[in-house]
Amino acid sequence: MSDNFIYRTLPEEMAGQWNNFLPGIDTTILIAGDGEYSEWTASEWTRRGDRYNKKELVLSEELSGKLLRIRRNNNDFQWITKEQIPFYISSEEQSIGQLSLFDEEKYLILVIRVKTAGMVLPDIFYLFFRNDKSNFGISHDSSPIDTSQKSIIGMMAVNFAKATYDNIYTNLSKTEYIKTKVADLLEFHSDKRNNSKERALSDWKRAWAKDMIDEIGKRDGVNYVYHDSALKLLTENSYSYKIIKQAIEESAKFARLLSPIDRTEEITVESFHVKFTDVTSGAKELESQSETETIITRMDRAYQLLDRLENAAQKLLKQSIQPSSERVGKAMDNPITAPAIRDSLKKHQVRVLQLLSDYPDRWIYIRRQFRPVTNIFPKNSQLDVKVG
Repeated sequence: MSDNFIYRTLPEEMAGQWNNFLPGIDTTILIAGDGEYSEWTASEWTRRGDRYNKKELVLSEELSGKLLRIRRNNNDFQWITKEQIPFYISSEEQSIGQLSLFDEEKYLILVIRVKTAGMVLPDIFYLFFRNDKSNFGISHDSSPIDTSQKSIIGMMAVNFAKATYDNIYTNLSKTEYIKTKVADLLEFHSDKRNNSKERALSDWKRAWAKDMIDEIGKRDGVNYVYHDSALKLLTENSYSYKIIKQAIEESAKFARLLSPIDRTEEITVESFHVKFTDVTSGAKELESQSETETIITRMDRAYQLLDRLENAAQKLLKQSIQPSSERVGKAMDNPITAPAIRDSLKKHQVRVLQLLSDYPDRWIYIRRQFRPVTNIFPKNSQLDVKVG
């Protein structure tokens, strides 16, 4: 869960709280979201018994523009008529200036603007009131709400919204913090257990190798002292114990043969004495072949990447358009973003540099002028000069 999730959750949580403050509100309309219009959300909450039904609303760009001006209004609350809501189109549409004091009973919709830390635009709630006291649970009082009462209601509603937003934001932030910490702790202890297992296995293999060396030494009447680099080579690999045992035998024999005749009581075995005999040559051959094919495949991908970048750049140049990263990405047969170009070049950096060196007559423009390519050249590199 991120801050974006919190900001998306806040208004919907709030929409469900209005009934606790004003039990008689039957309809609430919510406009929320920062950024571009496409990121905004709009919904209508209609009361059905003890529950509220939510309906998503579609905002056109024109309507969003009108709402933007409303959301930028500095008033925390405002009483308006139904005709002043941008969603409603009325033949009798009136402006605020056209309404007189005698039309007070028409102002039955309370607009609340509220935001919390990190929000750019306030969320808007349209609260639809009845023109009597039934909104407040006073069913026997049918007198209309007057101006002073509306002012008090507006201020109380704003304070309620701000307090509720702050509480929800705090609770969601705490929940996010706790979830993140729990996930981090679980990952840490999982890694710790895995590392402990790996360390225990490595220690066991080293102890096993030393026992094997001692047995061979007793058999040969020689104290074989394996250098740490040799032990590391013997134990930190994925070879079977059969192959490692054979490697210990061969390395001891090789070191003994190279040792002076008068120094047979203690013989040091270095890493260069160690050689793993290929007892599964067929499998090794297939593995080597697979590795070679992988290298060729990756080189081919790097080659294709350079071709695609050069072709896109040349296409733009023919249209007298300067090939920037973004434009080149869009001009490719399968369009990609500028960051994706940089990531691909970074991923294939070694192979790209090798290809640029091996094929000096190819990719003329991007090797000289296209910054994502020139940026991967090593410092003081003469690559672009040599091949240019």
